[in-house]
Amino acid sequence: MESERITLNGGVSSHLGYRRGNNEDNFLMQGQINDNSVPVLELAMELRPTLYQWHCFAVFDGMGGGERGEIASWLAAEAFQQLSASGPLAQVDVDLLAETGFWDANRRIILREDPDMYGTTGTAVFTDGEWFRVYHLGDSRAYLFRMGALYQLTEDQTLANVKIQAGIYAANDPQAVRDSHRLTQYIGCDPTMKAVKPLESRWMRLLRGDRLLLCSDGLYDMCSDREIRECMALCPEPVTASWKLVEMALKNGGVDNITCLVAGRDV
Repeated sequence: MESERITLNGGVSSHLGYRRGNNEDNFLMQGQINDNSVPVLELAMELRPTLYQWHCFAVFDGMGGGERGEIASWLAAEAFQQLSASGPLAQVDVDLLAETGFWDANRRIILREDPDMYGTTGTAVFTDGEWFRVYHLGDSRAYLFRMGALYQLTEDQTLANVKIQAGIYAANDPQAVRDSHRLTQYIGCDPTMKAVKPLESRWMRLLRGDRLLLCSDGLYDMCSDREIRECMALCPEPVTASWKLVEMALKNGGVDNITCLVAGRDV
């Protein structure tokens, strides 16, 4: 069957930036996470999905600006790492698996009972190489690069977006900038551990040549959509694209941790 011939290639690069003392970002790719919160890291992967075999890629950005954010993102990444070891699944099971991942990550953070640990964003993609769906809490983003165009697949869950959609102010209002990283939803925000539910995209086909980009705000705060699109167009290899995106964010200021995960289907 066609799905047995699909090959996925991916790469992830992470850098603490120029103004942070530690790397509060984390990720999941091919079952690997940044287990020791290494400040600068680059990984590549190749997968040949088989029928009903689902793979999870994810990016997490810890909140707080200190060591606790680093722990929160690691706890979430570890929860999804253990989840990704599940056996073969049908598409109908993936939604439950993804929701379980966000619930378990939230539970791990809440049970630490650390008043200085706020939580972490989480953006995850589940794919069998032919279909994919994005699950999302917070303001880490997922993009689809297809035939030279860049599409943002997630919506930032921030106070700024809530007020813009309510017509309280326009997107270019100075207050929108101040509210742009005040999260309304994130992993760790629900102490009842009963209401954690990520936003979900629709199911989408992953076409030959498509590439998915998951990133923390350290990338898109420093780089415009045009710059991201041009970099993706110039770098067809996912691992090269992931590092070039990080380099571009560093060149533009690098004020925050930067993590870029690129995964795509071979042409």
